[in-house]
Amino acid sequence: MVAAVEDTAILTYGRVNGGAEYGGIIKVTDWSLVEPWVAGKVEFRCIVFKGAGGGGSVHDKPYGKWRRQNFDGVFKDFGTFLFNWNISNIGDWTTEKWIEEDGGTSNAISSSVSWRDAFGITHTTTITSPAKDRDDDLGLTIIQFSDNINQEYDLGGVKIKRRN
Repeated sequence: MVAAVEDTAILTYGRVNGGAEYGGIIKVTDWSLVEPWVAGKVEFRCIVFKGAGGGGSVHDKPYGKWRRQNFDGVFKDFGTFLFNWNISNIGDWTTEKWIEEDGGTSNAISSSVSWRDAFGITHTTTITSPAKDRDDDLGLTIIQFSDNINQEYDLGGVKIKRRN
C-alpha cells in the first residue's frame, strides 16, 4: 500500500486574525557575530514593535543569563506570549529586534528597514530601541501577518521565528 499525499504532506499554517502570537524563539548560527566566548553567558532581549499607529512597542522582554549550549544549532523557545494579532490594532506587520545585553550607560540602538508594497512603493521605517552602550545589536526584521507561521528570519548570527 502507498499512503495518499494528503496523509504524508507537511502542513503549514497561517495566522488567524485575533489569534495568539508567541515569540522569543531564537537559534545562534554564528557566535562570532553574537558574543565573544570570553564574555561568558549570553543575555538576550527581544523587542517587538507594531506596524499600526506609529509602531509603538508591544513587547519588550529581557531573558536573563543563559548558557550557550541552549542556543547552539537549535531553537530555544522561551514560550513568550506576544499578543493576540488583531490586524486593526497591531497592523499587517510587526518589526522584531534582538539585542545581546552587556550593560553600560544608557544609549539607544536605531535600525532602519525598507520594504516595497504591492504598488511598488518603497517604505522605510526606523526603530529606536533603548539599550546600553555595550549591548550588541543582533538585528531587526519585519514579520508580516501573511508570512507562514513557521518561517525563519535570518538576522545574521541568529535566526528567529514565531509560533501560534
